[in-house]
Amino acid sequence: PEWRRYEAARSVLDERIEEDRRRAAEAEAERRDQERMRALEARIEREIAEMGEWKTEVRDGVVTLRLIPPGGDDETKEATKDELQEREAQANREKDRGFDMMD
Repeated sequence: PEWRRYEAARSVLDERIEEDRRRAAEAEAERRDQERMRALEARIEREIAEMGEWKTEVRDGVVTLRLIPPGGDDETKEATKDELQEREAQANREKDRGFDMMD
């Protein structure tokens, strides 16, 4: 009878030890996942900062996204506005040309 009690107690202890090991492994995996996630988030933040800043313009119902490089100043922003105006002028010239061809 003592041997059976000993075996039963040992079995219970082995199960608890195995359960503790499993929990520890799960906790370690969770910690590693969180660490990887933090590293990924930091990398994304760095890459976004290196890319610059996105500027959104809404004009006549058209949304335009512009990427302003890091350290972009008013001159950079002015250049993007000039570029937008030039593109609009080019589009108008092409549209006018299309109407001329129809005549």
